[in-house]
Amino acid sequence: MEELAIKFETSINTIFHVLHDDLGLSIKSARWIPKMLTEDHKMKRLGLGFLDKIVTMDEPSKRGSSQWLPKGSNPPLKFKRQESRKKQMVLSFFDNCGVIFQHYLPMRTSVTAAVFKDVMNMFLKKFKEKRPEMAKRDFDNAPCHTANSTKEFLAKKGIKVIDHPPYSPDLVPADFFYFPVMKKMLEGVEIVDKSVQKEWTRVGRAIPEDRFREAFRKWVERWEKCIRIGGIHVEKIC
Repeated sequence: MEELAIKFETSINTIFHVLHDDLGLSIKSARWIPKMLTEDHKMKRLGLGFLDKIVTMDEPSKRGSSQWLPKGSNPPLKFKRQESRKKQMVLSFFDNCGVIFQHYLPMRTSVTAAVFKDVMNMFLKKFKEKRPEMAKRDFDNAPCHTANSTKEFLAKKGIKVIDHPPYSPDLVPADFFYFPVMKKMLEGVEIVDKSVQKEWTRVGRAIPEDRFREAFRKWVERWEKCIRIGGIHVEKIC
């Protein structure tokens, strides 16, 4: 709007009223997706559904881009760029009752198949203590989770792996619920390196159980909507 105001030698407020009132346009922020889906990706999304009694896990790695669009139209899509910065990662395991287990990796450590198996052994011990009645387990499809050695390890542990369509953060509770909520709750909190784990654990425990139950209910709605709209990315529900 600033550029238009300069070009037409008028105020930003005038430009806003012309765009909004006269032309019926509204501004919408771009909705992030990791990659444009191919038809094959869409079919894989359509073929999967929600299963009860599962535990999901993931690891976390503002003003975004926006533009004026006609009212009622969908926001533009933007794609994830490769990042090279090293970050400390946390592997979070949770179900519809809350967080079960979290493991913090040393700084600059990535999640390899070997690291994943070590963490899984720690998780399984805690899992059996907190959720002895549950037998199913949902993993995302990061390479270390789908490596043959990892599949063999999980099979030996009697863990059922639920397939997950690629490039689908909109169908992953960690991506559309847990990590966004955690980051929102940590806004304004001053954190130094030594307090990262303490604060992350504290905030994770502070999320009410009903928020997790609601997120899993929304998960079902996302699957259903994904099927209805032909496998394309689902708009925000949570």
